[in-house]
Amino acid sequence: MIHLIYLIRWALIALTLSLSQFEIAPSLEFLISLIGIFLIAEQLKLATEDLSTHLGEQAGGILLGLMGNLPEIVVSMLALSKGLTNVVKASLSGSIIGNLLFGLGCAILAASMKSDVVFFNKRAARINSSLVMLATCGLIIPAIFNLTTQKAVESISVEISALLLLLYLLSLFFSLVTHKGFYKSVKEDSMEALMDGGQTHPSETEAEERPKVSILSAVSRLAFFAMLIAIVSEVLTDALTPMSAQFGFSDIFTGVILLSLGGNIGEYLNAISFAKKGKMDLAIQATMGSATQVALLVAPVLVLFSVMIGDKMDLNFTSYEVVSILMAVSVTRAFTYDGESHWLEGYMILSVYFILGLGFYHLSN
Repeated sequence: MIHLIYLIRWALIALTLSLSQFEIAPSLEFLISLIGIFLIAEQLKLATEDLSTHLGEQAGGILLGLMGNLPEIVVSMLALSKGLTNVVKASLSGSIIGNLLFGLGCAILAASMKSDVVFFNKRAARINSSLVMLATCGLIIPAIFNLTTQKAVESISVEISALLLLLYLLSLFFSLVTHKGFYKSVKEDSMEALMDGGQTHPSETEAEERPKVSILSAVSRLAFFAMLIAIVSEVLTDALTPMSAQFGFSDIFTGVILLSLGGNIGEYLNAISFAKKGKMDLAIQATMGSATQVALLVAPVLVLFSVMIGDKMDLNFTSYEVVSILMAVSVTRAFTYDGESHWLEGYMILSVYFILGLGFYHLSN
């Protein structure tokens, strides 16, 4: 049975890779390529998990967030090269909102199935929410400058992007070098307490998480599945414009909901998987950490990439997008500040996402 499921998965991936050879409805092509991205992202996650057993949970979590954002970076770069600048900008705000609200809400609900109260590292959650809140300031300033001239907006967007990239590098140095103890998981802290009390026997979890594959094998698989992501992303972006025209979706709805979903669906499901296994700190890193990477890494990289290809993208988001991001950051910070949560809070976080989604839908009508 397991082998049959494995064969079906690879058959679907092969179908997705060959979609360009067939003439089918844009909506069906988008749906199939979306499934393909998810299946490849799942394999990407497994390779990242194997590598994280060598690097440690914190470095692995950061790498997981980066690999989770890889589909979005590739999809967005291809969309920019096709002139879909407004759609790409909307997908960035959609990714931040989706990771903070939809991904985190689903993860909390999943973790609540096994425990009445869900615990996680509140320091790490606070740092991630602070970083994404600071990055949000970079989205507000270009909107203010839009009251002057478009030239000023483009210039300041490039300058802010450089500062956000610097902040991202500093955050990596902070988490991996100077203050890596801040990011210990709840389980690691509990194990240290047991060791201090004289109980030093290894747990079953530790035995299960020992390296099973070599670093070379994990890195090779990462490179291979990253290449497949790029191919399938090309198919998805080709189907995006005709499908949006078919259903009458605006650029902002297409970007915030559809394109961000295409880039993050694997990440959402990975966060749910981690939460079910009791790895809530990894789920936090895959959602809040991913939103931080979108704001500090993906957005600046895309702005600088757009300058390179001559189709400049600025950081001037619409008023509703800016307000939605601020609301998402505020809600997430409020619900994660104490380092614990439960199913009702997960539902409330999800409710905010769907409320904002309704607003984006009606903006297109």
